Amino acid sequence: MEPVVSAIRMNPFAMKILQLAVKDVLERFGCREYAIDPETGNVDAQVMVNGYESHFLFLLNNPFLEVAVTQPHPALSREEACRAVDNLADRVLQFVENTTRARPRRQAKVGQTEGKRKKKGGLRAFLSGRTHPREHRELSVKIEPMANAREESRWEKRG
Repeated sequence: MEPVVSAIRMNPFAMKILQLAVKDVLERFGCREYAIDPETGNVDAQVMVNGYESHFLFLLNNPFLEVAVTQPHPALSREEACRAVDNLADRVLQFVENTTRARPRRQAKVGQTEGKRKKKGGLRAFLSGRTHPREHRELSVKIEPMANAREESRWEKRG
């Protein structure tokens, strides 16, 4: 059966990301039953639109995303189907854009320029690899393991 109404959008994202976005949008619309074709990645779903349940197909082809209503409810007009298809396509791409948007950089404190920011120190900075290598020096004292429990108890009595 040929789709009744469809909307096509440019798709700059990977298919897996679009699949996750389609799943999320469908769940927000109240759709709990949908099928993903393992070969093509396309998503078939029954979605409630304006109180009427219709069958939609999400074609996730690079470089396009196509949303089509394949089996509209008989009471759903063509204009309502067009609005529903446009709304679903826009929401999927909007969801992906909002989740992949880069976070803004932190502003420098008043009086500090970009280059004069204080470098982070401590364990968090060391583990994340954001510190300069010369900031971490080896200990000058050599630590040796204790030979046995008696030797350890002698050290406790002295201290």
